[in-house]
Amino acid sequence: MNKKILITDVDKIYKSEKDSQIVYWIKGLKKKHEIDILEYAEKNSKKFKKLYNDFINNLNKKKVKIGPKVKNLKDYLTIENFESLKYTSVNEKCNWGKSFFLNEIIKCYALNEFIKSNKPKFVKVHLVESNESTYILLKKLFKKNNIKYEFVINKKPIKAFANKIYLFEFLKTILIFFYFVTINFKFFKYSFKKYFNFKSDILFISYLNQEDVNNIKKKNFVSSYWGDLSKLTKNKKISWIYLGGTTNNFSDKINISNFIYKKDKNFKNERHVNLYDFLTLKNIFLSIKIWLNLLFKIKNISNLDKILIDEKNNIDNNSFLKKDFIFSFYSIEMIKNILIFLIFKNILSNISYKKKCFYLFERAPWERSLIKNFRMYKHGKIYAVGHSTISNWDLRYFLNSSKIDTYSYDEPDYFVVNSKDMKRKMLNLNYKKNKIIIAEALRYYYLKKINSKNFLKLKNNFTVLMILDINVQTALKQLTIAKKLISDFKNIKLIIKTHPTSNLKKYIDKDLLFVCTEDPLKKLFVKCDIVITSNITSANSEAAYLYLPILCFDEADSLNLCPILDNKIINFFNNYMQLKSFIEKKRFSQKHTYSKNNIFLLDKKKISWTKLIS
Repeated sequence: MNKKILITDVDKIYKSEKDSQIVYWIKGLKKKHEIDILEYAEKNSKKFKKLYNDFINNLNKKKVKIGPKVKNLKDYLTIENFESLKYTSVNEKCNWGKSFFLNEIIKCYALNEFIKSNKPKFVKVHLVESNESTYILLKKLFKKNNIKYEFVINKKPIKAFANKIYLFEFLKTILIFFYFVTINFKFFKYSFKKYFNFKSDILFISYLNQEDVNNIKKKNFVSSYWGDLSKLTKNKKISWIYLGGTTNNFSDKINISNFIYKKDKNFKNERHVNLYDFLTLKNIFLSIKIWLNLLFKIKNISNLDKILIDEKNNIDNNSFLKKDFIFSFYSIEMIKNILIFLIFKNILSNISYKKKCFYLFERAPWERSLIKNFRMYKHGKIYAVGHSTISNWDLRYFLNSSKIDTYSYDEPDYFVVNSKDMKRKMLNLNYKKNKIIIAEALRYYYLKKINSKNFLKLKNNFTVLMILDINVQTALKQLTIAKKLISDFKNIKLIIKTHPTSNLKKYIDKDLLFVCTEDPLKKLFVKCDIVITSNITSANSEAAYLYLPILCFDEADSLNLCPILDNKIINFFNNYMQLKSFIEKKRFSQKHTYSKNNIFLLDKKKISWTKLIS
């Protein structure tokens, strides 16, 4: 039992503190008999995911005070059948793309458990790189556990959220929303009746990503999500709905709109439409009305601070979640989600009966709108298609039990996964076995055309492909590493692959000695000997399929979100010195933990998908 605990994210100044149990707040510093809190959380991942998910799922049961009245939070924030609580970023739990603070909350849950086990009398905290919200949460945690504490603080005092911040966010959202509806409304050129009267059995919901947009410009379109699925559906009547493109560029939107319009015109057995072609003035104004009503309701909640406390575990999440919770309602995402809900309602209440619907499964808010309206208007079976990879630490996907909580997620009938490995992960995340179907990984068939035998021997001079993260801050850290790498190793040719949705051109020095490209991976994998990635990207799985050695950047202050965490072919580093050591000694594994078919099912005949659409 340790009477004293030191929590820190620095190493050198605490070498002499032998009387303390040192708990490191970041990775890469731990020595023997010391604790890495992220490692501690990752070893007990299921437990801590459940603790946090229990708290989130119980939010709908919380009671809110509205003047003298007490109401259920979920019901109070439901307007016109739109359950807004489900659409908040707090409920979405996206701990890699939106709510980065969730890593800090999970660390606090892990620390709480560690404190209960060790029962210290005194805790000293010195966090140089952490934020003020962490200090606030920890302070409340220590008080509730009756522990004396000391903070070594090198930061300015935290400032309270001012009403003018919300006013600014409100005005910003209004402007962005009107810009959004303007640029999308302009492209309306579609007959509602033509789409509604088309008799088809199957409905597909898909994105058009930046790669698709680029292909559309070149008039060479093959879906980056569905591959050559069209060959299997050519004799079937199919309806398609596209969720626009991941672009705000005006000319790109014109290209997308024209592409969909021409595609629809050229296929007798298919109907293609952009979701936003169904924008109407009625839906636009109703969205604004619902949104303003929600803001009024949020302002009238007098006990919001108590709602965001996890009483069961004595964790006060207010310092992190209050701002995020309120801003969820003020944000452009909320009013867009309302609009999307109304558009799906319009389409699915008028469209001919659909036996099956296939949509891309990412736990995005729009999926809830699709499922609810599909069920409401009594269509057939709905299939969530896991088109990429998932991580065990992606909190969006975690279910609390084998019985799916309908609050935490509006459930499809089946989940279509692309490998045995993905099925294994889904089972570990508490999905029902009889709801999981393995089908071919349609978007990854390009991998079969690449001869992986060429990658098995490393030369003295070799090419490194560095794939930058979707998040700009992580990508900038990778670029810093790239500059050091090219400076220290003269025998390396470095290729930088930027993410198509992140604009990094202004950060990249044109004089640097590496190639920077937006080319697809199918062109780049054949040119490289080693791949350096961030931990969240599905490119890890693609490189693993080809037996390419992988060096994965696992950020020191976050949970490891790698989709192939337990595959020995992947090698993790937290900082540049670790990466340098890997390359100097060529100390990276090229051995798989499991077979290629476990990574992606790529059967030539596509038997599973043929059955699904038949």
